[in-house]
Amino acid sequence: MNNSTDCTDFFTQNTDITGIGTRLAFYLQVIIVVVQMRLQEEEGWNAFWTLASMSFGLMLAAVVSAAQHQLSFFNAYQVQNLVCLANCALVSVAHAQGRMLANDPFRKKKIREKMLSLFYWIQCILAGSLLVTLWAIGEKFGLESSCIPSMHFYVAYWRIYSSNPFHSAKAAAFATYVLLILVGMLANLLIRQWFRGRVREEEANGSTTIRDRWIQAQSAAHRTQPLSDRPDKVQSWVNYVAHFFIGANFFLPPIELSLRQNSQPASVNAQWTFGQILALVAVTPCLVSLIITIADFKAERAALRAKAREPYLRDDAERGVSDGDSAKKAGSEDPEGPRS
Repeated sequence: MNNSTDCTDFFTQNTDITGIGTRLAFYLQVIIVVVQMRLQEEEGWNAFWTLASMSFGLMLAAVVSAAQHQLSFFNAYQVQNLVCLANCALVSVAHAQGRMLANDPFRKKKIREKMLSLFYWIQCILAGSLLVTLWAIGEKFGLESSCIPSMHFYVAYWRIYSSNPFHSAKAAAFATYVLLILVGMLANLLIRQWFRGRVREEEANGSTTIRDRWIQAQSAAHRTQPLSDRPDKVQSWVNYVAHFFIGANFFLPPIELSLRQNSQPASVNAQWTFGQILALVAVTPCLVSLIITIADFKAERAALRAKAREPYLRDDAERGVSDGDSAKKAGSEDPEGPRS
């Protein structure tokens, strides 16, 4: 790290906003939301609103600190990446809800799903506003803005090497944000078009409709099949996680790489504060809930598999009894008895 000694305050972390406890809580909550919403919708909603509150609270804390001239561009850059990472999880949740509504044409939107749509757009607008404001006035933003040219910027896993890294990072940030929005919109559009095409094709052929298959998919028999026999289920998981995975690879590595290459030594930034501990405490109930959900899910799947195997075990037992009776009957009809 080749930071000037005059930039010590600039490259010192605001531990309540970008400390290791806050970042770890964010990473855990993002993963919990993505997995929990797919396994159990009710618990997923609790995790969703926890992440939404954390993201909004982080943006609010950043705005207040900036208004009091206590936030450097270095810390604001980390806040922007954390908020964008949370947005990737929210996009995955919105995609999951849209898929549920598309697969079940008779399902009506609940109030919470309408609130999800409303909050999703509010969150995107706020995150976009933060992005635009940060990069528009970045060279004059906060404490010791003259230190910005000495800062290392990253896109995904790669550092930006340029005569003016700030302007290159600005272009990359806008391009990444717009690209991910377009990818999400395009994926959603393609899925809807594919679904409508399948519906028209099956209705024209008079075959089983997607609505009927959706009902069958909820049955225990379908759930007991291995994933290799359920390509639609595997495809659903891939579609659900793909956008989040792409977004996470754009926003998570720059956070850790930037902190590692730019910030002060670990002894300066390794302080645990009340804000970091509070963030981890807020995530703990969701983490415990996810562990319980996974355990219940595995137990339920095992019970369903055992129930599905019962007819086959019964048939095998009956077949074994009938084979034994046939063998006894054949032995009694043999006048010479068993031969040596």
